[in-house]
Amino acid sequence: MDGSCGSQRAPLENGDESTYDPIYRRSRSLKTTAVSPPSDSRVIWVRKEKVRKGTPSYSYNDEKSCINVCRDHVNFFDAMILEKVNTQSNGDEKFLVIPSFYPALHRLLTLRRNWGVDFKFQGLSNFMVGAIEWTEYILKHFEHTLRSANIYGAVGVSCYPYHFDRDVWRAFCELWGPLINTLHHGAGEVDISLYDLEMIGGLPILGDVYEEFLPPNEDLMDAKRFSPTVLELLRIHAELCRFHKSNHIHWNWWLDHFYRRELTGVLLAEKRRTSSNPPRISQRERLSTLNVTNIVKLAAFLAFWLSRFILPYRSEVIRLETFVMASLMAKGQRISLAPTVLRYIYHGLGQVASHPDHPGRTNPYFSVHFVVGWSAEMFPALYSQRPDFECPADYPVLMRYAGMSAKRYTLAQARSIFRNGQSISFRASAFCEQSPKGRDLVDMKLSDKDLKFLLSIRSSVLSIRVGSELLMKPYYPNRFPRQFGFDQGVPANNLSFAISLRQKRNMMDLAQAVVTFYRRDTGAKFYIPNVYFEGLCTWIGHSDAVETAIVPMLDILDDLVEAMPIQSIPTSLASLFYNLEEDWVRESILKGVGAIIDIISNHSSARDLLASRARIFQSLSALRSMIDIYKLSTIEICWLSSKVEEIFGVVEAAAKIEELVDVDRVKALSDQDLTCSSEIVRIESELNSLSNEVAKLKVKEQEILRRKSGSAKCEKI
Repeated sequence: MDGSCGSQRAPLENGDESTYDPIYRRSRSLKTTAVSPPSDSRVIWVRKEKVRKGTPSYSYNDEKSCINVCRDHVNFFDAMILEKVNTQSNGDEKFLVIPSFYPALHRLLTLRRNWGVDFKFQGLSNFMVGAIEWTEYILKHFEHTLRSANIYGAVGVSCYPYHFDRDVWRAFCELWGPLINTLHHGAGEVDISLYDLEMIGGLPILGDVYEEFLPPNEDLMDAKRFSPTVLELLRIHAELCRFHKSNHIHWNWWLDHFYRRELTGVLLAEKRRTSSNPPRISQRERLSTLNVTNIVKLAAFLAFWLSRFILPYRSEVIRLETFVMASLMAKGQRISLAPTVLRYIYHGLGQVASHPDHPGRTNPYFSVHFVVGWSAEMFPALYSQRPDFECPADYPVLMRYAGMSAKRYTLAQARSIFRNGQSISFRASAFCEQSPKGRDLVDMKLSDKDLKFLLSIRSSVLSIRVGSELLMKPYYPNRFPRQFGFDQGVPANNLSFAISLRQKRNMMDLAQAVVTFYRRDTGAKFYIPNVYFEGLCTWIGHSDAVETAIVPMLDILDDLVEAMPIQSIPTSLASLFYNLEEDWVRESILKGVGAIIDIISNHSSARDLLASRARIFQSLSALRSMIDIYKLSTIEICWLSSKVEEIFGVVEAAAKIEELVDVDRVKALSDQDLTCSSEIVRIESELNSLSNEVAKLKVKEQEILRRKSGSAKCEKI
């Protein structure tokens, strides 16, 4: 069912199976499973509908319904809708959601869970000794082949480290919805699209299907079916296993075997000067000979690249299942990487978002660096960019963030960024359509460029075959069409299937999903918007589901929120409003917040602070109005309002105590008590001094008596 066909050792030159090498699991290709493409019932993927304007916005006046919809019942406009969606006022009632629609934060709140102490992601590209040198060597000597395979830029950015801020990632994962694989942003839903991965990571959308499998020996020995490079890599792997006495080959062993040139990294400069021998990647011994062809050298690097950067999987070892795909790309053949990587990212984020207890304990493996690049492009406040002259023109967008440190935010600040409708750039990876009115197209003999756009906007099921796992994930671009320049309606969820059913799939399921995804020449009509067109959110009613999913709840659990000092709110707001065009609005908000904090921080008594209560709440009301008018959304103001109410609750209690008790008399008694305590301490100190003097006098007395006694004895003699 999963394509397995037994286990074998590597074959010898005559084809016989070795008797001493490691035993390798074997499996068949998806191409051996016969399936037919479905009859495409959808003939129109983009529709034009006349709808009223309406956009979601925050309202801070109602704690139970923080998100309202700005309604405009007069003005209509022609909306370009991706797939058929509902634009009626009761659309939310027709497309109900199930509990698994909600993101992780909803479950954390309702079940009173927290992240736990262990929170980390596996698979982020980090610095590795020798990786930069080997990558630069490959780029220099195999440039033509890599460009033919359309992976030159993706290889170029793979040798650098990438970074993320811990609290930013927690805030990101809290808003990830595992059912539909989207981020529940403050202005709707957003997601990583296939086109995003090609632009940001340089991963091809088109090409042969990527799948990981290791054929049986009888198939590998047939040069017409598989490249001899696969067999050569398998034999080298087996030889290295014997040499290192291990069943697995770690990344650094593989690198050390195939790259034997000088290491020029800055971190090794000191070591190189103090040693007569050139520095090594691994401290272990290595095989003395390296007699391989150029295509094997390139395929060996690509197997390392796939195992480490493209699809990191469970442990830092070379996966034999990558050898077939690496050998194809080493010949310049294009492989469709973007769909597989996107499925893999969905799988990793879904593991976190659907964890039944503490999401921080999941520790998933996936290509985190691609999500870093996407989030940095979509939310510019998260990262600083490299200057353009440091980014080669033929490298993908991810190069902008190579080696760049993530900006540091508190958890509360990070949550504000992801829920702030002004902090997002919806068309960060816009399809470069220059026609002012866009283009109407039909899916018949499309160019590769137009076909990539169609695959990116077409809802589908994505399959995963990585290592020994067969998984399936849904892809719903109709839930985030503004990233393609379309307008957003209330989307149907026709392709949803239970999260538990997305795992443990069989070869037939995956083969059918692959054929369905890559189908072309269907005759379907679609439309490509202009590159500068910004879509709108068109629905009139806003569902309770989305409200519950993304509102900044004022009663959120204390152990789920990292509380910030009240004095740090102006700094947080300044960072959130840094790109606000109206300077006077930003200055007015910051000035109002600063005045409130000054009054609270500098009061002399409870009565003094209560006297300023009306002025403080009037200022808060003015701040809310200004934020609503300019459609700014931030939880800091909500948090400040709740804290002010808590403070006045305490102050009122203190004022009542003052009414019941003669505070001045209590203070006078307290002062007297302090005076008496000080006097007691002084007297005790003097007594200690006198005691010491008495002890010294006693010693002197004993000495005098001893001398007198000695003198009397001498006189008698």
